[in-house]
Amino acid sequence: MRSKAGTPSPSSVAASTATTRLRTQDSPARSPSDRSSSPNTSRASKPAPWRFPARNRIIAGLCAATIVVEARERSGALITADFALEEGREVFAVPGEITSALSAGTNALLRLGATPLTSSDDVLESLGIEPPNSEPTVAHPLLELMPATADELVRTTGLLAGEVAAALAELELVGAAVEGDGIYRAAAR
Repeated sequence: MRSKAGTPSPSSVAASTATTRLRTQDSPARSPSDRSSSPNTSRASKPAPWRFPARNRIIAGLCAATIVVEARERSGALITADFALEEGREVFAVPGEITSALSAGTNALLRLGATPLTSSDDVLESLGIEPPNSEPTVAHPLLELMPATADELVRTTGLLAGEVAAALAELELVGAAVEGDGIYRAAAR
């Protein structure tokens, strides 16, 4: 608040001074090494186990699905899974070895009805996303002439050796052809 002359009013100066005093009391002088860290960090923001459930509730609320890969019988991941179920989110659990303590929580989730997660396609299907075609179909004229050596393919097609070599390299890279003992073969699909 300013007076008509443009100078601060006495009440705004007092409020500003009180705010400055509070800031200096709450944030003690920091050493040069502390100054590089975020100015909003304080001793109160250090990890404390009693804060994890609140954080886990936020995480479960932000996600469309929760995936539990490993969890002991009394794990924080199970708390997150409970919050996700409360929010109507999908809960996935990766099945684990039955003798492992790290799998006790995930196996318990599976017994309670969590969706087993065995591949990324399970998640995509749950979210209504069509999984990509993992094996693209490759149709190339050289595949019909295999098995053959590179020299035989050059003679049969009439292409230059460099063109045949480049085509064979591309077919190998996409997994459509394999070479063994100098003979190129169409890969089994």
